[in-house]
Amino acid sequence: MSGSRLHTIEDWVERGQRARYHSAELAVQCQISLSHLGRFFRTYFYRPPQHWLDELRICDSTELLVQGRTVKETAFMLSYFDPSHFSHTFKNYYG
Repeated sequence: MSGSRLHTIEDWVERGQRARYHSAELAVQCQISLSHLGRFFRTYFYRPPQHWLDELRICDSTELLVQGRTVKETAFMLSYFDPSHFSHTFKNYYG
């Protein structure tokens, strides 16, 4: 998939989730280099791909918590290292 075709992708959220919120895996899915993905994201999303994925993961965690999932379940489902890492990240994002 060439860079000129990246802007036609409409399912970035789903791709990010399938990549388990890792930019290297997202690049593999798009069949491009990580540096190419970085250039594309900085141009179209105004931030590096990992920053965008981190924000997506935090938004997804909020949805899970609102649905009644525990912190431990949410951390596991979204590939955090452990519940404390998730709690720290969540607190830093939302204050």
